Amino acid sequence: MPLFVKCIDNTLVRDELTVGRLYEVWIANHRDGNYHLTGFERPFSITRFVEAGPADLKAAGRCSNCSAPLGRHGKCPALCEPVENPEPYRGPTKVGRTHMARLAAPVA
Repeated sequence: MPLFVKCIDNTLVRDELTVGRLYEVWIANHRDGNYHLTGFERPFSITRFVEAGPADLKAAGRCSNCSAPLGRHGKCPALCEPVENPEPYRGPTKVGRTHMARLAAPVA
């Protein structure tokens, strides 16, 4: 499960970090006191960040349990949260034209 942190201090690195923004941690090097963030070449001090809570992840459009990006309907694609009253499966549906129509194949 990826670790997300929230920036609380951007002193001397204003051109790279934004206060209040969530960042994904690539490598957490606690011995040296650094976080290597995804998309950045250099490490940043752990003291600049706090771990993101469930409310921060929800606000960023991520699941509060597994940090996966939420789907179109605001639900976790990993199904880590139980779905209440799921719709019954009605089988495959046919929608007008399909991708086969673009390949000049006959569409029934």
